[in-house]
Amino acid sequence: MKSLLYLANNIIRSNFSRMNYPFKLTFIVTNQCNLRCKMCNIWSKNGSEPELTTGEIERILKRNDFFSWVNISGGEIFLRPDIVDIIKTVLATNKNLYLLDFPTNGFMTDTILQSVSKILKYRPERLMITVSLDGPLELHNELRGSRESWQRVVETFTDLRKLGEKNRNMHVYFGFTIMPQNMKMLNDAFLAVKSRVPDITHDDFHINIAHDSEHYYENKDQGFCAESEALEYLRDFVKHRRFSLHPTYVLERKYQKLCSDYFHNKKIPMVCKALSSSCFLDPYGNVFPCSIYDKKIGNLKEYNFDIKKLWNSEMAIQVQKEIEHGNCPQCWTPCEAYQTLLDNLRSWW
Repeated sequence: MKSLLYLANNIIRSNFSRMNYPFKLTFIVTNQCNLRCKMCNIWSKNGSEPELTTGEIERILKRNDFFSWVNISGGEIFLRPDIVDIIKTVLATNKNLYLLDFPTNGFMTDTILQSVSKILKYRPERLMITVSLDGPLELHNELRGSRESWQRVVETFTDLRKLGEKNRNMHVYFGFTIMPQNMKMLNDAFLAVKSRVPDITHDDFHINIAHDSEHYYENKDQGFCAESEALEYLRDFVKHRRFSLHPTYVLERKYQKLCSDYFHNKKIPMVCKALSSSCFLDPYGNVFPCSIYDKKIGNLKEYNFDIKKLWNSEMAIQVQKEIEHGNCPQCWTPCEAYQTLLDNLRSWW
């Protein structure tokens, strides 16, 4: 309850002014990846420069203990042999952390299950895991560059969900990213999984929109523009979801509803809160406003690993003002949209 109240307080404050620190951190712990996805080139960056060491990450987390929400991502995070230690430190240092979430491509089923079992021993307040799924078997494997990927994704999801049944604070979903190659196959992807997992429902799918990102995905110019046609398939899918007043469902429904405005106008439907309540940290210590905007604010190594110091720098404040006035790529990815929704509550009505 304490961590939820802390998050609520941060959300209320962020609705009226820029925070003195980010309450949400997106932390890319590695660019290592064991797949070769067609829509993402993160894997090509692996080895380009040394990633943050375990010790450096511990210094960052111990120096910055004010987060309510931490998203750990990659690459494939379970390729870091110290990932459990990293998450243990996240939980130990951020005493008011309400939500820890991370995605996985689901390929290393045994490693993932063993790691998550260890993570649960540190009692996260709320743990949310998404297992990436891009379509029915053949399409998914083609997009992921592996003939075994779909099978392993389903196995990983099934095993994680069994683990979640014993841990009420853990929630597992499929993460489906809509892109030109698969937007017509959303329902087919659902039916393919349902043939293997009969009790699966539409509520078990989290849906987002593919985006270009020069500094993160390195997929600029691949043409992942939002297409209005995708809205038809999205609407058809979400109408099967049950009604719920749980904050997660309310937030996702609002996000999907505003997808219509985004598809139509190609502009974010409200004032973005990147660098106002959240920031993006890459595996080398570089801080960006978000996963999409290719505008480096600085490197934490040059600021003694102090995020607040960098956050309140002249550069960060200047870029935040640019974003506030719409001078950014205008994305609508859930990684950034959800905190933007929370920080614009007055615009919901």
